[in-house]
Amino acid sequence: NLLGGVDFDGESFDLDREISLGAARYFPHLGTIVSMEYRQPRFWGSSFRGGMEYALSDRMVLRAGYSHTTELDQAAGQPSFGAGLKLGAMGLDYSYRSHEQLGEVHSISLRLLGAPGAISPYRHFRPSI
Repeated sequence: NLLGGVDFDGESFDLDREISLGAARYFPHLGTIVSMEYRQPRFWGSSFRGGMEYALSDRMVLRAGYSHTTELDQAAGQPSFGAGLKLGAMGLDYSYRSHEQLGEVHSISLRLLGAPGAISPYRHFRPSI
């Protein structure tokens, strides 16, 4: 949001603005992607996130990540772990994350990757971690 705010029922409300800076690097000889991101929202604490994805084979990847928000009253951040499996034109992903309000969160997702053999810059990896 680059504008001032919103008017609703005679009141004016500021909208949140967020600045984020991130970087990712693919190491093809290691089969690994490493990424980092820093976010600074206008109305709440800043956060740092980092992650890594490693290709065990052309069909399976392992993922690990870490996030920390400065506003939370915790000394440590929240770790996350996961794995992905490529099954032809579909992908099956599992992830675990320790969440500040929800506790332990387990997720399973099914992704459509497109036709087998289709050209993609993300041959084995997801574009985000």
